[in-house]
Amino acid sequence: MLQSIRDNLKGTLAFIIIGIIIVPLALFGVDSLFSDSGLGQNAAQVNGDDISERDLNRAIYLQKQQMIARFGQNLPADFISDESLRQPVLNNLIERELLSQGAANLSMAISSSKLDQIILASSQFQTDGNFDGDKFVAVLRNMGYTPATYKVLLERDLINNQLQLGLSASDFPLANELDANAALSLQSRSFTFTTLSKAKVLANTAITAEEVTAFYSDNKSQFVQPEQVAIEYIDLTPDTLMAKVDVSEAEIDAQYQKNLVEFEASIERRAAHILLELKEDGSEQAQLQVLQAELAAGAVFADLAKTYSEDVGSSESGGDLGFSSGDTFPEAFEVALAELELDQISAAIETDAGIHIIKLLEIRGADAPSLAEQTPKISLNLKRAKAEAKFSELLESLAEQTYNAENLTEVGADLDLAVAKTELFDRTGGKGITANSKILAAVFSDDVLSDGNSSDLIELSDQRVVVVKLIQQVDSHIKAQSVVSTQIESQLKSAKAEQQLQAQGAGIVAALAAGGNLQELAVAAGLSVEDAKSVLRSDTTIDIEIAQQAFVLPKPKGSDEISGFSTSNGDFVVLSLSKVDAGVFSSLNESEQQNLADQLTLKTAASDYQAFRDELKQLAEIEIR
Repeated sequence: MLQSIRDNLKGTLAFIIIGIIIVPLALFGVDSLFSDSGLGQNAAQVNGDDISERDLNRAIYLQKQQMIARFGQNLPADFISDESLRQPVLNNLIERELLSQGAANLSMAISSSKLDQIILASSQFQTDGNFDGDKFVAVLRNMGYTPATYKVLLERDLINNQLQLGLSASDFPLANELDANAALSLQSRSFTFTTLSKAKVLANTAITAEEVTAFYSDNKSQFVQPEQVAIEYIDLTPDTLMAKVDVSEAEIDAQYQKNLVEFEASIERRAAHILLELKEDGSEQAQLQVLQAELAAGAVFADLAKTYSEDVGSSESGGDLGFSSGDTFPEAFEVALAELELDQISAAIETDAGIHIIKLLEIRGADAPSLAEQTPKISLNLKRAKAEAKFSELLESLAEQTYNAENLTEVGADLDLAVAKTELFDRTGGKGITANSKILAAVFSDDVLSDGNSSDLIELSDQRVVVVKLIQQVDSHIKAQSVVSTQIESQLKSAKAEQQLQAQGAGIVAALAAGGNLQELAVAAGLSVEDAKSVLRSDTTIDIEIAQQAFVLPKPKGSDEISGFSTSNGDFVVLSLSKVDAGVFSSLNESEQQNLADQLTLKTAASDYQAFRDELKQLAEIEIR
């Protein structure tokens, strides 16, 4: 067939087809033939630069995966739908594009060799501490990138970070700003206060049966019990099946012998290098001669790497690049490394990154492990393989047998699978498996809830399926008074106690405002007064709610500032603020002054960076399509 196409691919048709191939290659590169970029619609335009729908869809997908990884599979479907994520993700892409344009206007850039170093050092692309090319491609493919498009994205993000660091590094606090900040942040306040305890009042508060009945009659809507259900379910995973799988010594030995046949000793070499980047004027050659002369004179390689190497990622560690199994570094680098003896130093090797002087630091090989060493691992792998095979086998049987089953208990007994039951729960979910959104959707579907059928197999992950069936249903109803009487009594006692406290506290506040003395008023009410002097905002010896209220009040003018307020536990506090003292920057020691200056720098840097971003957006021409 291919030969037939080749034979007939002549004349005008050939030119048309070649043109179709050449145009995307010329405009977009080789990646255009292997990606879905096309010439599709754009999601937005920022100062004439496009944000494509493809880039937006990829960003939405990555955001969704990050949210699932962080919060699990129980996120509501609407929360991570493309529709709900589209606008915030697009806003983020627009802002990143604005920052990239801002960085380009400031002529900010990063070298290709630096990008390569960062990729090689990234743990997500490594296996056993070494860069893994296959893993690199697989991870990128999973994210929807090619190596070329990923490198463009990485370059943009690194330059944007460089822009943020540059703006932040330009900030520094002035002396008057430090004084003003210290005056506020180190401010201290002196006050007295008394606490009216809710617990003491509650002990002497009584509620009658008539009050409980009246409240229940007037507020029945508060005591509605939503519809509840209980289910039985079968939770099938390879892990649950592994406990029932046996592996014989003969099977372990057979797998070990097979592993021995397939085993290949792997030799890894640990390399260090000194990198000289290529210059337009060829000045690196003179530097290379100086470097080689020092090496010939017996200089320490690691010291020279720190002095001369332009690889910022490895120079500080003496040029150490770690281990390679032969496919981590460029081909010329790997060939030279393989020819070196231990501690030998190579001649100058040129790659796209520049000129390398390479030293072989260490060689390690992998000998075949013994049967005793491999038995636990082989046994586990064989059990898992058998369990996964059994899992696949049971999927079809489970679906068939639960389709019209009266209950899951008989199915579980027939397939030798455990059947579990839950307590009652409502549509908001319960504990354990009933908190899963997929389970809730299945349980409260018409098929399960109304028709009484078993659910279809619910796939919670690639290797976990659940089937559920209703075993109990309780309709929504108003709870009986006898069930909620204790709850009502507690609620009424709390409200009555708080009303009493607020009335008593308001009386003390009024008496203070009229010129009374807090100490005398507190003694008369059987209360104690606490005296807090020179309390800082960071003070932990005073209740946080009381301290916060003291710092909310205005500075006293002539007489104390008075406040009465309820705390989160229902107590009522009467507070009298007498004095406010400003903090003094010069009172701090050198270390404390530096810490305060650093904090202020970070704060102003964040504010300035936000202002820069706001200005970029304000001046930009943004079109959302």
